[in-house]
Amino acid sequence: MSIQVKGARTAEVEQRRTRRFSLQLPAFVKRTGEDVCTMFVVTRNISSGGVLFTSDTEPDAGVSIEYLIAIPGTLEPSVTLHCAGRVLRSQKVSDAEQPAYAWAASMERHKFVRPEAAAPPEGSPGELAVPM
Repeated sequence: MSIQVKGARTAEVEQRRTRRFSLQLPAFVKRTGEDVCTMFVVTRNISSGGVLFTSDTEPDAGVSIEYLIAIPGTLEPSVTLHCAGRVLRSQKVSDAEQPAYAWAASMERHKFVRPEAAAPPEGSPGELAVPM
C-alpha cells in the first residue's frame, strides 16, 4: 500500500501483523490430503504467522501442508520446527531455464522437536517423522 501526499514522495507502509525474520534455512514440505508428495525447499523469511519459501516447484494455493524447518544451534544440537498450515499464494520469481517460485504458507500449528525425532531418512526427503 502506498500513501500519496501532494508534493511528497511515495512511502511504503508495512501492513503485516507480525514481524518477519529473514532466514534462509533448509526445509522439507509434505503436501497432505489425497495427493501426498514431499519436496525440499528453502525459507526466505519466517514470522509467527507463516513462512515464505522458495522452491523449483509451484504448489497449489489452499493445499494443506506440513513442514520441517532445520534451525541450527550454536551450543546445543540443532532443533527442528515442525509445522502445519496451508499454502496461501505463490509467485514465479525467475525466468531462467529452471523456474523458481516464492510461496507463502500459514503456520497454524507448530512445535519444536529434538533432531533424533524429526530427521527425515538420510538421502531423501522421506516422510515427516513427527506426529502433530
